Amino acid sequence: MDKIAEFIRIGRPDYHVHKEKQSETLFPSLRVNLLGIMNRRPDIHVLDNTSKSCILVEISVCYDIYLDYAYEAKRERYIPLIDCLNQSGYSAKLIVLCFGSLGSVRNNIWNDLKQFTEDKVFLKNTIKACSISNIIGSNYIWRHRVKQLFP
Repeated sequence: MDKIAEFIRIGRPDYHVHKEKQSETLFPSLRVNLLGIMNRRPDIHVLDNTSKSCILVEISVCYDIYLDYAYEAKRERYIPLIDCLNQSGYSAKLIVLCFGSLGSVRNNIWNDLKQFTEDKVFLKNTIKACSISNIIGSNYIWRHRVKQLFP
């Protein structure tokens, strides 16, 4: 999440990037409407106050064969929040980034992140760094679990 947030900050310095914030803290005028929504804390909020646009970024790491399932589950989870923001005058959309624990990425990641930068090398390196981080983290978790099972 930190790598993606930093990528957005560098690529679009005019946007305000907020990590792990409740939506009602960023939209205090919508607090009453937002409190009725169960899932209102995406991984990253990207706000442009001048155009009243909001991009919600949700990141998922799963086993590689479940990339499409994880993508759909995340999209379904945030539909009420997107609808609430759109009805309140914001132009809101959701970006779901699904990474596999073995290093694969879902095919939409390139196009979704391309809107934040024109630098293709920077984009490629960011996706590669996230993918490698997932491999390392998943390997660490797997080895830790095996050690617990077979001391």
